[in-house]
Amino acid sequence: MNLRDIIVQLNTLSCLHRYYISKVANSMGVYRGQPQIMDYLIKNGEATQRELADYLHVSAASVAVSVKRMAKAGLLEKSVNENDLRFNKIKITPKGVEIERACRTEFDKIDSRMFS
Repeated sequence: MNLRDIIVQLNTLSCLHRYYISKVANSMGVYRGQPQIMDYLIKNGEATQRELADYLHVSAASVAVSVKRMAKAGLLEKSVNENDLRFNKIKITPKGVEIERACRTEFDKIDSRMFS
């Protein structure tokens, strides 16, 4: 097997992994990338949209769309930062924790299958 064949196989594996992760996330009512937001908030308590964007390496506008959807679904709560009214603090709700943990369980199964 040459280097090109290995790269093709790794790319295929990556695409399949993304597909199955997206499928699980969608079945739980969230979009790909949103479980990462919930995971960050579980680990860090609360964050601004800028902090989330920096963590995910995406634009603040992209995070804003996800946060709006997730707040509407009851997964996140936004509150005004009392020290700086320009920034909202975002935290995860109990429903969000439940969904993230369910996603994580399924994602771990996918990862185990991928590495077996």
